[in-house]
Amino acid sequence: MSEQEAIKLWKKLGVGLAIMHFSCGGDSMNDTEWELQDVDGDEIDDNIDSSELIGYLDSIVYNRVSFYEASDGHYMGEFGTVDVELVEDSEHIDDIYLSFCKNAKSEWEESILSETELVLTEDEANYIKEFVSDINGGEDEFTNFNYKKDFIKTDEMDALEQSIATKVDGFTSVFQPEDSNDLREFYTYESDCEFNGNSLIINMTNFDYVTTDSEDY
Repeated sequence: MSEQEAIKLWKKLGVGLAIMHFSCGGDSMNDTEWELQDVDGDEIDDNIDSSELIGYLDSIVYNRVSFYEASDGHYMGEFGTVDVELVEDSEHIDDIYLSFCKNAKSEWEESILSETELVLTEDEANYIKEFVSDINGGEDEFTNFNYKKDFIKTDEMDALEQSIATKVDGFTSVFQPEDSNDLREFYTYESDCEFNGNSLIINMTNFDYVTTDSEDY
């Protein structure tokens, strides 16, 4: 079908606006859906002509509009609509064409780094200072202790370590950085076992979900 044939169908159906709802990301186009509205904004019922027109629009939209589906771990994708309208030049009656305009939001995952402090007992702090070189973990992970030397762990030491792990897990799971928008559940943390008094310094990495206006080239 040519564009002029599509325009004839457009006028026959009395279309005022065609809307493509879309989302893309993860290196692929995801769901797309077309809607035809008449000049009053009411949806046009499905029929052979409307299906044929939508088929044409769907075949050329990717040549008229740029979609950014390639994710990179920071950029996640975009979602929104493409509005298609019939443009008629009143001075040049033969200059009639379909105009495509994307209105979309881009999705981003921003990492937020925070230096935090967790208050421990003196015995817990002394255990870490003497035996532990670093601590790390994250969502759905057990707190991992890496030791600075070989030693025989007594029942008392094991109880101290379990107490520290419980405190670290509880603290990091509820921590929320300032100026976040829509935090994702996933997070990681690590500590080089530096202290401020008996407060363990923990470096948190949280991930925030952010949307911005998409650029349309």
